[in-house]
Amino acid sequence: MKYLYKTGISTWHLDHRLTPEVRAMLVSMTSRTPLGGMQQRYTELVEAVAADLWPGKRTLPYVAATSWAHAKLEDTDFNVIAQVECVHSGAEDRLCEYPLHPKVVEFFNRFVGDYGHGSILEATGSPVVYSDGLSWYSSYLLFDGPLVIGQENSTRAVTKSDWPMCREAHVPYDTVKAERDAHYDQRRDTALTMTEVADSQFFQHLEKIAGVIHPGLQELHEGWMQVFVAEKAAWEERLKDPVIRQAHGIKDKEAFRPSLDRARWALPGTISTGVAFASHIRERSRALRDAKSVAGGAKEAWDVFDEIEQAYRAAVPGIGALGLKEAVYGSGGRVPTHLLHGIVDDDSQDVSIHVEDNSGPVIYVWPSREDDRQYIDPVYNHLFRVHVEIYCSLAVARDWHRHRTFYPWTLDLVRQGPDGVDAGKFQIDHHYEPISGAGGAQMRQLLARSTELYDQFIAAGDTYRGMLCLPLGTRALMSGSAGLRDALYTFELRAHAVGANFEYEEQARIAMQQLTRMLHTHAGDKILTALKLSPPIKTLSLLK
Repeated sequence: MKYLYKTGISTWHLDHRLTPEVRAMLVSMTSRTPLGGMQQRYTELVEAVAADLWPGKRTLPYVAATSWAHAKLEDTDFNVIAQVECVHSGAEDRLCEYPLHPKVVEFFNRFVGDYGHGSILEATGSPVVYSDGLSWYSSYLLFDGPLVIGQENSTRAVTKSDWPMCREAHVPYDTVKAERDAHYDQRRDTALTMTEVADSQFFQHLEKIAGVIHPGLQELHEGWMQVFVAEKAAWEERLKDPVIRQAHGIKDKEAFRPSLDRARWALPGTISTGVAFASHIRERSRALRDAKSVAGGAKEAWDVFDEIEQAYRAAVPGIGALGLKEAVYGSGGRVPTHLLHGIVDDDSQDVSIHVEDNSGPVIYVWPSREDDRQYIDPVYNHLFRVHVEIYCSLAVARDWHRHRTFYPWTLDLVRQGPDGVDAGKFQIDHHYEPISGAGGAQMRQLLARSTELYDQFIAAGDTYRGMLCLPLGTRALMSGSAGLRDALYTFELRAHAVGANFEYEEQARIAMQQLTRMLHTHAGDKILTALKLSPPIKTLSLLK
């Protein structure tokens, strides 16, 4: 590949000579990328262009020619091999040229344009870096910034029945040596053959070199994945019924995405994901610095971030070393306060809005907008500050976190109260409940084990791996604040977005209702008229 460079175990960067449209498309396609990540999408795009450029379409199809060339059979015409290589190279070059090749436009419409990815407009920057195989928590930290531009693999559009574990779930061999040795001893005692004993000793040697998956995290991964697969299958079967789809307000004709929406609560926190960024180097340097401060002594997490940093250095070799130094704050390792995750009590109210009124008595005419769902005048960011608290699942917490104008978001975790059999344990957000036999039988036991292992990691000072213990349905609290212009845009966008996650949409609608009511309290009907907001519904008393 001429314009996609691999710089680490699972990290790549795009060449700056690719057209901005191609770079932005590959970034945006990350959300729906198949196995193989950006490398796979890049290959598909090049092959599509090459097939169109192939001169011998009628006599020898391009697919057959490439098969022969790759096989390099003795009787293969070497002219065919040379021709395939030449056309393939030319196809890559066409990704750097205007006008855009028709196959590039076709890819754009199929994978980006038809899904309404407005974010592609901001992803035209360079360098573009893609990293695969990392955890949701690493992704969360890498997206923690007010200027971040990027995409992550979607858990609503893509699924895997045997989802691989993230790189950060591995630990140095010595960390779990006693537990692993006991495991091997137990296997030897159960009538292993001498060959198998030799194999186990050999694998112990390899694990000492490469590290091993933490056995507790592997146990949770396998348990939660079993529940996820069962839940997804159960929801797919249930949502085949149009009456049930209508009752849930589901407009999708297919059951695939709605079933993922309702089953992904059981996805383990150890699943791997992929991320692509088109942010400038200084912004990325700050995100990497903060992420490393959270990683602490988790070597595997450090390795992920170091690998991404090296990709930026390789992408911009002349200035990379300068851009990855912080001019003001230095390289200190203190964890930013908003990235310290506390434990909070639950609240029956999922969304709470507080409006800070800075308008004063001098506003006589509120700046208006032509119709709803447009940006309002930027001055409103000065006039009102909106503070929000949202109790939600970890899956949706990550969605709220992408709204950069609320930076910094704070993520806290919710535990059960002091009473009952599940006292002190983490809980699944109330929007979700198991409907499969496996889910009903295993959820409470798995939650107890997730809580237990989380507490063990925290006691050992390993917050990073503690977060990997939590399934994506774990109830959490997201807190943030933004100016009124940005807050209103965020809530209106998510309350009315086509195909939005049902939990996410509900919280946005509640936020809109509360915000409208509080603006009316602060500034009366005139501001609602100016902003094209419907007046809050008045509660009529039955008592006279």
